[in-house]
Amino acid sequence: MPDISITINHHNYTVACESGDEAIIQRYAAEIDERISELAKAASDDGNQLSQAHLLVIGSLMLVEELTKARLSAANSKDLQTTPELPKIEQRLEKITATITRLAQRLEAE
Repeated sequence: MPDISITINHHNYTVACESGDEAIIQRYAAEIDERISELAKAASDDGNQLSQAHLLVIGSLMLVEELTKARLSAANSKDLQTTPELPKIEQRLEKITATITRLAQRLEAE
């Protein structure tokens, strides 16, 4: 498993991924970075300074909420064949959520 470097809200992390998944993990990290940066800015605009761990936890919860809505939408769809990639997307989102949770736990332990 190769290690890759990702940046989330100006913090660098090294994460392991499956060989061949480096580019997709970088794209996921970029999206997470954008979301976490937006959360940090919104919190700051409201006069709050949230820790990186807290931001990652909130971001993870938001991603799980989106995943849950996508699952419900797919389950309510009469023709699930229109979304054959959904299980793969769900699997990747679950891996990302697990990674973010581990990172948040490490940050809180520091």
